[in-house]
Amino acid sequence: MARSTNKYDVFICCRHITDKEDDGRYEIVNRINRYLSDKGFRVFWDPFQLDNMSSVDTYSSIIRSANNFILLLTDDVFDGCLKPNDFVRNELELAILNNCNIVPVFFSRNENEVFKRELPPFLEYHLRNLHCVSFNPTFIEPFLDRLTKFLIKVDISNAWVFLSHSNKDFDKIIRVRNRLEELDYRPLLFFLKCLDDDKEIFELVKREIKARDRFILCDSKNARESEWVKKEVSFIKSLGRPYELINLDAGDDEIDRCIERFDKRSTVFIWSTSDEIADRTADKLIQKAFKVGILPSTYLNDYLDYKRGFLVKDFQVIDANAYIVTIIDRELSSSLMQVIDSCSDYFRSDDNDTFLLYVVANNDEERRQLNKQNEELLKEMLQGNGIHPRYITHQGSAMQSKMITQDIIELDRYHHNR
Repeated sequence: MARSTNKYDVFICCRHITDKEDDGRYEIVNRINRYLSDKGFRVFWDPFQLDNMSSVDTYSSIIRSANNFILLLTDDVFDGCLKPNDFVRNELELAILNNCNIVPVFFSRNENEVFKRELPPFLEYHLRNLHCVSFNPTFIEPFLDRLTKFLIKVDISNAWVFLSHSNKDFDKIIRVRNRLEELDYRPLLFFLKCLDDDKEIFELVKREIKARDRFILCDSKNARESEWVKKEVSFIKSLGRPYELINLDAGDDEIDRCIERFDKRSTVFIWSTSDEIADRTADKLIQKAFKVGILPSTYLNDYLDYKRGFLVKDFQVIDANAYIVTIIDRELSSSLMQVIDSCSDYFRSDDNDTFLLYVVANNDEERRQLNKQNEELLKEMLQGNGIHPRYITHQGSAMQSKMITQDIIELDRYHHNR
């Protein structure tokens, strides 16, 4: 199970009982907590949370950083949500504003009644058409397994960053390092006092550069005068590795903006109908120090099936500044192409370079021929949006993942090095 870049992967929101007997909600939240923790998710839930505004102030930073927000839909969950200081209302609003992946869990025996409560317009708009997972006390394990499939998995386990800098900028470099560590990157700074042989030092530096896939060049007047920085930059460029430039002389706000840009450009969201291809691609990208988010395939399959009339624009968790990879491993029907067109229009960026769409041919010869017939129609449709899809014949998920990974690496080099 992939791990998140944030302190917590999952925030659980539950209306707390203050004046009546427990209906079993705490027990099921504990089961969810233990199950997800065993699967590698970092879960936040406070069973002693008070129903007041101070709790929102306390937990707002956790919600802002969490990828997933589980809402337990009990009979009383929306009681009080018309009040501006209601803690459930405030936690939900924070989750929506910060693009959390909201997963409601039906615990109520009257599922049809829960959403009939009057809600503030903002919550009404965002909550009505969300996917819900129904709790079934008879089948606990299948319920927990299904719930897990709705959670976004993010991994940054190998994101070592080499900082090329002048030692004279120590105070500013520490700010860069601390900010990267807050994002769970692993920045490497060189302050070597044990070596006095310049050749020996640079050989060590080159070995460290070769061992990393992410680089930040900390530009400043001091850095431009440093022979060491010049040699490091020259060597990084000779390897063709992607790098980000931070102007240390531009002030703290600009440093923070540069780090945010670096973080977004190092992120890949995979949205796939094939869990196997998505997992293999994620593993390869993580090895190359990308931050990878695997979006729940349940969402995509429901969109593509057009079962509930969801609009792609309602799927709010994807940061359009990251790389968006959509992998379609199924027959290209006309209704499917309409949904793909909707996806491409939603994710299309100003430079038309962050959305990648892959169509994987099916093994079945008849379906493969049908896909081939529809391929030109698909290309014509998407190219109007500035999207150029890749069509991959069935070569096994390992080969497909390798091709997708290589495309992302090349695109990443272009974005970082231009």
